[in-house]
Amino acid sequence: MSRIIKVSLPFLAGVLFAAFLMGTFNMFREANAQPGYQPNMEQALGNLHAARINLEVSSPDKGGHRVQALELVNQAITQVRLGINFAE
Repeated sequence: MSRIIKVSLPFLAGVLFAAFLMGTFNMFREANAQPGYQPNMEQALGNLHAARINLEVSSPDKGGHRVQALELVNQAITQVRLGINFAE
């Protein structure tokens, strides 16, 4: 059973204009980004630091899994930093 959704022309024009503006904004943002700046890698690094803090303050009785997770997060932090430095 198909349903047809009726959309007014002004609404559709507004949605298309908003999509155009967002695309234009992203294009200029990417063009003006600093060379070597990697927002996704920087965000990943911040998330890994937050994960490390959460693991450090959690209760220690996790059957060794918390300790192993801390080691893996530290390795991931090192790898992300190496990746950022490699791309610069």
